[in-house]
Amino acid sequence: MYSIFVILVVEDRLQCGIIILAYRINRHKIECYNSYVKQKSAKIQEVKE
Repeated sequence: MYSIFVILVVEDRLQCGIIILAYRINRHKIECYNSYVKQKSAKIQEVKE
């Protein structure tokens, strides 16, 4: 009984860890994308001027 409880807790922790990891990776991707968009818009503004 106790070991089943431990496994459940460990699985719960793992899932939380995976979710946090995925969130961090996605946030990093979003930051990269945002900086890419800023560079693009800056280049477009340079061309217009």
